[in-house]
Amino acid sequence: MSTKKKAQASPEEKAEAMVYLGPSIDKVVNHGTVFEGGILTAALEQKATEIPAIRGLIVPTSRYAEVARDVTLPEGRYRILYDTVSKAVQ
Repeated sequence: MSTKKKAQASPEEKAEAMVYLGPSIDKVVNHGTVFEGGILTAALEQKATEIPAIRGLIVPTSRYAEVARDVTLPEGRYRILYDTVSKAVQ
């Protein structure tokens, strides 16, 4: 029998960074803000509770190019979310 200990399980991978691609919200978040590990600020969490469409604009950084492009399309899904948030924070 071997007296070697089994290798410990590697720690879970760190959660992917998230990026906010909605309109800037004064004193809450700016367009393009990156959240390491997907951890949002308390102010953004609170605002997302008030305006649920915000959550649709917080995407993994790996999808940045796709979503940033969609925000510019007149009928894009993310454009609709962007406009919804923009109207709600005015």
